[in-house]
Order: sequence, then structure tokens, then C-alpha cells
Amino acid sequence: GSSILRHAKVRYGGVKDQFNSEKGAVRIISTAPLIDSTTIEKSYLMGVYMSGASSTPKVLSSLIRDHTVPASGAYGFFLNHHALPTIASTTFSNNLTHIFTENGASYINGGGNALE
Repeated sequence: GSSILRHAKVRYGGVKDQFNSEKGAVRIISTAPLIDSTTIEKSYLMGVYMSGASSTPKVLSSLIRDHTVPASGAYGFFLNHHALPTIASTTFSNNLTHIFTENGASYINGGGNALE
């Protein structure tokens, strides 16, 4: 089965390498885990990095916040290479960029999300 991250707190992850965009505190590559009722906060560069057409995770009832360093680009979610997560009932707060997409990546809005 798939991995589950539930009722967890992920803090202060990531690396100080702005030129390697695959360094989120949580890294999802071509897999579909469930992230539920989880806080991901205060990471360097990005909270969650997702890549690959089979990256179809579900993110439910979670809090993605305080990704603001470096000031030249910090992301709550960085979606790349056709990643397609479903995001529902999740709050994005105080991120330099809440959700960034490139190279065919997108997301499914499952409703109930807040961008603050």
C-alpha cells in the first residue's frame, strides 16, 4: 500500500541549496501517499516537493505554513513534471508562494482550502 503521514508535524526541513529544487522537507517522487491532518512548516526553500506523472498524493485537512526563506523564492508546495495531487480542506498560510507549478504539473482542488 501507499505511505500515510497523519497527525504529524514536519518542521525546519529542506536544505540551503536554492539551485537543487528537489530538496523539500517532504519529497514525493512518482508515488501517491496520503498526507492527512499534518502540519508542514518553517522549512528552507519548500515544504513539499512533488514530481512525476504518478505523483498523485492526497493532502487532506493539513496546514502548510511559514515557508519564507530564502526571500528570492520559497514555496509551500513545489509541483513539477506532471505531478497532480488532490488538495482538500488544507490551509496555506504565510508562504512566499503557496503552490508553485511548472512542467505540466497541476493540482485538483478538492474544496475547503484556504490561502492566507
